[in-house]
Amino acid sequence: MTRDERPVTQVPAAVWLALAAALAAQIAWRALQAPAAPAAADLPPPPSAAALRLASLGEPQALARVAMLYLQAFDYGGTNANPYARLDYTRLIGWLQAILELDPRSDYPLFAAARVYAESSDPARNRMALEFVYRQFLADPDRRWPWLAHAALVAKHRVGDLPLARRVARARTRWSGRSWSRTVSWSARVITTPPASRMRR
Repeated sequence: MTRDERPVTQVPAAVWLALAAALAAQIAWRALQAPAAPAAADLPPPPSAAALRLASLGEPQALARVAMLYLQAFDYGGTNANPYARLDYTRLIGWLQAILELDPRSDYPLFAAARVYAESSDPARNRMALEFVYRQFLADPDRRWPWLAHAALVAKHRVGDLPLARRVARARTRWSGRSWSRTVSWSARVITTPPASRMRR
């Protein structure tokens, strides 16, 4: 120890208290900070359904739910005024497609497409989500018709795309069976009545 150095025991207690308080404040501030949501640009290209199935280790339904939670974390946060509006919807639709192929009986991807991603601030992106719902309905109409019905309403009232709304509504009337017997008048109203300027949330 040199002549100018002092042992630690001679450091005033007030200095130790100040250092401890500063360290505690730093730790508390970091702990209270909410983790930022992944940016839209961070969304990776979608995996194939086969790759997801291999990664599921025999639990495709569980992995499908986890994958949907992972997907919905992108470009969404409390400070984001326009959630999902910056997402690459081509990649997004690819993810939804792969997840639905992993678990074809799940409603989650179609729910997200019709009720979340089709109601962004960008009409072009909304149409992409609605077209996805339309295509997936054709693969399993008896199970997926409720999401097609919602897609028709969004296309008509929120997007203001009456041709798309009519195409979706007509697809719904092409199928016979108990589930469809009471939908003809509803489809006719979608086809013939003008769209509202904006759909109420």
